[in-house]
Amino acid sequence: TCACVVPENPDAPPTLAEVQSALRDRGVAPYKLPDRLEIVPALPLTGVGKVDKKSLARRFTAETANGGGR
Repeated sequence: TCACVVPENPDAPPTLAEVQSALRDRGVAPYKLPDRLEIVPALPLTGVGKVDKKSLARRFTAETANGGGR
């Protein structure tokens, strides 16, 4: 799974380990923890203002196929 994060401080974004730790501390099951972290400047929104998950999936699926990603 991939977590897309808009950091509070763009100069010091969280690491994957920090995100995993924060989720573990909140009781998230280990199998639900992300194994990939993408830092984004903003989350894309649909016309009604919801996060456009399909757009994010297309973006990072395309980057992975082209050798990108983190």
